[in-house]
Amino acid sequence: LITVSKSCEDALSKLKDGGYNIVFLDDLMPGIEGTEAVAKIRESFPEIPLYSLTTNTAIERDEYFKSMGYNGYLVKPVDPEMLEQTIMNHLPEQMMLKPREGKDND
Repeated sequence: LITVSKSCEDALSKLKDGGYNIVFLDDLMPGIEGTEAVAKIRESFPEIPLYSLTTNTAIERDEYFKSMGYNGYLVKPVDPEMLEQTIMNHLPEQMMLKPREGKDND
């Protein structure tokens, strides 16, 4: 299940309902800037995997986003393969669909 939020406040409200495995947070969401949004999410959900969706092209992105409290980031426009790999890194194996044996998976 994918849930979309229009603001950090909306995202926090939805997170409180539980059941989320990963959060992608646009670093330009309206209302609260990225650093404050991360702090609020980490306050209530310190263990949830949290990734920035960003246009930031700074050389030291890894260190920058991790220092802000993110697990990592994806650069917009988001590469679908990177998105899929990031999600798969955090989903329990039983939640992932397995290819059927004997089927062409291309």
